[in-house]
Amino acid sequence: MDPTELPAHALSAAIHVRQLSCRELMHATLARIAALNPVHKAIVSLRDEAELLREADARDAQLQRGEAMGWMHGLPQAIKDLALTAGLRTTLGSPLMKDFIPKEDGLMVARMKAAGGSSGGAAVASGPANAMATGRVVGQKGRRQGANRSRVGHPARICNAACGLSGHNPAGRLVSAGHALLQR
Repeated sequence: MDPTELPAHALSAAIHVRQLSCRELMHATLARIAALNPVHKAIVSLRDEAELLREADARDAQLQRGEAMGWMHGLPQAIKDLALTAGLRTTLGSPLMKDFIPKEDGLMVARMKAAGGSSGGAAVASGPANAMATGRVVGQKGRRQGANRSRVGHPARICNAACGLSGHNPAGRLVSAGHALLQR
């Protein structure tokens, strides 16, 4: 069984009853990224493998002590590249931000981590100015797909993502303070 094929609720249950370790899941996730990312170019920033495996080991040790953090305990997450993730390059889909590394997590990322999720990397997200002006998205080098024809680059998706309205948003507000586009 490939754990990366399972839905989040099944992974959470398997981890909590120790049918699957956080380390095994992280290792499988990293292997899948290594196999698929060269073609799909979906992950624009990835944390160090050894660091991610150490974090997975720490999550396993917490479970051993009966200290589950929440339903996302040990689940690897690729955060959309519009959300601030401390210490991880956040491009906002723009070459202009290629060297930006936030000092703190945005609200959504902080809540995901508090629920036990592990931020493994940043997934492609097109920045409005870059995608609309050039039709290209950071992380999609070599792909000739215009921004308006890709799921992440559609103008409505960009606006929704910038407002925290699309995808997983545990912030509980219409506009999340965790999105980098809304930071001063």
